[in-house]
Amino acid sequence: MRTSLSNSNRHLNLEDLRLLKKEVLPIEENIKAMAHIGVCDLCAASFAACFDDKELVVVAPDFSGRVLKKISKSLEEPKKQKTKESQKKELYFFTARVSLAMCLTLMLFFSGTFSNITRTFEADKINRIDLSGMNAFSETIRTFSNKIIQVEVTKNDQKKK
Repeated sequence: MRTSLSNSNRHLNLEDLRLLKKEVLPIEENIKAMAHIGVCDLCAASFAACFDDKELVVVAPDFSGRVLKKISKSLEEPKKQKTKESQKKELYFFTARVSLAMCLTLMLFFSGTFSNITRTFEADKINRIDLSGMNAFSETIRTFSNKIIQVEVTKNDQKKK
């Protein structure tokens, strides 16, 4: 690479490629050669041609035996496919668990449990949380739900007439 890499327009010669393959070049020249191979398709192809097919692929000695064993094992035991009913059942149970968790969380939050917990601690250790806005919010939701019920009852009465 002494002369071949000094001019960036030149390609790597066969001797440089052979030395690069054997990994005996100094680190600076190795970096320059690899950088040149990265941008020059002709040198990259020449460098790839330096390797035999057997040199590039190294397989463990028992690889084929392990592959054949796994193939035969997978052929022997059929895969357990989930039926639509079992998938629906799993979905229902998941939905029930999430719904239960949400209900419990909302119940604890709106029951004032958290505000009671904050009152038990001393005021100088933690700041109390003002949850008066939550009470107003829950009252607004209660009023809104009552209005919806009244509208539905009125619509239902009008349909019956």
